[in-house]
Amino acid sequence: MRIIGGIRRGKKLVSPQGSITRPTSERNREAIFNILMHHSFDAIPIKESKILDLFSGTGALGLEALSRGARKLIAIEVNNDAIDCISTNIKSLGFTDKAKVIKADVCKLRVARNDEKGCSFVFIDPPYGENLAHIAINQVSYGGWLNSRAIIIIELSTKVLFSQPKGFTLIDKRVYGKTQILFLQAPANIN
Repeated sequence: MRIIGGIRRGKKLVSPQGSITRPTSERNREAIFNILMHHSFDAIPIKESKILDLFSGTGALGLEALSRGARKLIAIEVNNDAIDCISTNIKSLGFTDKAKVIKADVCKLRVARNDEKGCSFVFIDPPYGENLAHIAINQVSYGGWLNSRAIIIIELSTKVLFSQPKGFTLIDKRVYGKTQILFLQAPANIN
């Protein structure tokens, strides 16, 4: 697995042994970032934005965003082996000044601290087979993590039926094999 674009393009990422994580494929990451870089969302561009990566796993989505010019990454993960990999990847890519790893259960997420507020892009890639996307959206919405009109990118199995939470707008949906990728926009009055 590697970074596919930006200033760290081609750099390798480490991932935990076994099936602890299910990293987003390079093909799907490329598709996600092509959409983010070329779609005219009613939000700030990914460059210079603050990124929140939930169920972070290897950190690939958030680190890809940093490689492409994002200002800051907050990666949230509960598994110690995955956290070790995220930390290793952050160091090997030279992003220690731009990335923060928080050990937390996304489903029990605390209120955002001042330096954590105002995320413009949120990646949600919960474990397949666990219907946690709605819970994650509620946690970040009510915890002060989001900017007004933030873009939320959700990766789910195509077997999961998902309807956007009240106030959120589905702005794009793509299907790649057994994976669906949803792009939602938070309401203007999120905070």
